[in-house]
Amino acid sequence: MIYESIVQSALPGLPPQVRSAVLAQHPQIKSEMERITVSTLALSEHPRTLGASADDPSTKYRSPQSQAIVSGLLKIRDGKQNEAIPVTNITLSQAVESAWLYFFLGVLAPARIGVEMAPNVFDLSGAVIPELGFPSYSMLLTIGFAVFRLGLTQLYSAISESILDNCMARVTPEQKALAGKPSEDVVYDIPIHPIIAGIADQLALADSETCTPIGDLTLARIVGRVSDAAQQQAPDAAAKRRIQAQTKQVLRQMKSVRIPHNLIPADPADWSTVETMGSYIGGAIPYVGGAPLDILIGLGHNLGTGADLGATVPMTELTVTKSLTATYFTYYLSVHLFTEIGSALVDPIRAGDALLISPFRIIGNALNVPLVYGLVTYHDVVRSMCLREDDTTGTGLGAEKDKRDPAAPSTASSTAPRRQTVGR
Repeated sequence: MIYESIVQSALPGLPPQVRSAVLAQHPQIKSEMERITVSTLALSEHPRTLGASADDPSTKYRSPQSQAIVSGLLKIRDGKQNEAIPVTNITLSQAVESAWLYFFLGVLAPARIGVEMAPNVFDLSGAVIPELGFPSYSMLLTIGFAVFRLGLTQLYSAISESILDNCMARVTPEQKALAGKPSEDVVYDIPIHPIIAGIADQLALADSETCTPIGDLTLARIVGRVSDAAQQQAPDAAAKRRIQAQTKQVLRQMKSVRIPHNLIPADPADWSTVETMGSYIGGAIPYVGGAPLDILIGLGHNLGTGADLGATVPMTELTVTKSLTATYFTYYLSVHLFTEIGSALVDPIRAGDALLISPFRIIGNALNVPLVYGLVTYHDVVRSMCLREDDTTGTGLGAEKDKRDPAAPSTASSTAPRRQTVGR
């Protein structure tokens, strides 16, 4: 628990008088913190605390927002969305993951958008800086923030893994039992839309050995699954037959189309640290930086793994990850071309001594937001989760089976009340 961890870590290094004062106030502070509760959905969980191992997809393919979505869906699936957790019961891992999530959403993501927008609003000259003999202020700002962002991400990862790999030396069985435990007296009333609840009931945490990630499934499997769901909702037998016939036609057409799948650049999530850093810094290079450079890096990654760029597969065998990656780079390149061509045709608008507005570049930056924080997040989620029906252990838990008792299956219903609701 975070409170107990802080107290136990701080006490040995405090002067005797200060230590005595802290111990004297300890019961009162703890009592007050026990009265304060937060929703379990407001806390982000590291995949390893859910049962994933270091080589499971959910540990590798994650961002602050996708990690929060994955843990939230699993809680909704198990009917835990109304749980209220006392602040004293929040674990150190939950605190670190949640703090990073809100720092990312509240500070880092807006700062990134601001840094990308600034050169297109303020007159940051593209000429070489005379005092430094260095490229423009715009390039310096972009490179500096890229290094800062990557450094913060690496620092967070190191802290997060360190917390999971170490233990508290003085923790009682009672304290261990209370870690992450919800309140017995308070629950929240958080309505979940039936569509979200229905999706959550079908999902589990992906396991590299026993539960194939959704991202690795083929498009034929996805089409077949959508068809099965539509047939279940068909009003009569005739409608069901029409859906079956249409599904066969779609699959037949997809099978006739062959895709050079290795010409789809590698997903940036699969890049090495050097490739990622090259993309960050290279983004400051005019015209080439951004989509064109990232496509070259992605193709270079494919070649580095020995992929045959001329190999093709039927569209039915194309994986979800490959299709989402192709969508990502298509959108990314389209926005890049729109921005560069539009900026070449329309001169910036001067709106004052310091303001030099580039309309197409501002629009281009805005169009990139749903790509970076929408499609990429969705891709991380589908690579981190699997379908419960694909779990070969039969538990429907995926990677969570390593933490939970397989003999106690998870609850599919998310509507049954567990305790009396007394507050929000």
